[in-house]
Amino acid sequence: DALDPRTRALSARGVSRFLSSLVGDAAHPHTQKATQSPELVWTLPNSHPSRSIRGQTYLDCCLRLVREAKESLTIVSPFIDPAGIGTLSVPLLDALSHGVGVRLFVHDALNIGTLTSRALEELRREADRRGDLSVFSAEAGAGRDRLLNPLLHAKLVIRDDQALLLGSANLTSHALGSNFEAG
Repeated sequence: DALDPRTRALSARGVSRFLSSLVGDAAHPHTQKATQSPELVWTLPNSHPSRSIRGQTYLDCCLRLVREAKESLTIVSPFIDPAGIGTLSVPLLDALSHGVGVRLFVHDALNIGTLTSRALEELRREADRRGDLSVFSAEAGAGRDRLLNPLLHAKLVIRDDQALLLGSANLTSHALGSNFEAG
């Protein structure tokens, strides 16, 4: 049921059921709340002809989860850049001001000279005055050391341990605006 036979359009609920069946969860429909329906979100390049009709983007969904957070927000994005995290900075700072604990898991934030560290600088400074921001940095090894210290490559946004965006996009300007991304 992932593909509507009449319109040939992907159904988010059908894709979700299909993916669940691949991991053996199809036999347990009671584990999903009936009030919450899975959604499939996309980011298409600005030049793509279907960009204007595709529905909610990955960024739209991410922003919605940040704005809806009441207690906690966990964001996992190995790579960020100033423009990417900048699109989330106002909603993140607003969430921090309202007592939401924000945890960011990124790659390479400990080295002050990295793009990640520079991208987080303003957010960290503002968060010191507004609320509870924790930044965790995974440092990947190189060459043979990569076996002991693998690259963090997950992309997640978790709101109040109740809603999850799982996808392919990092918090970079390319991922949120010009790559093909799905969640």
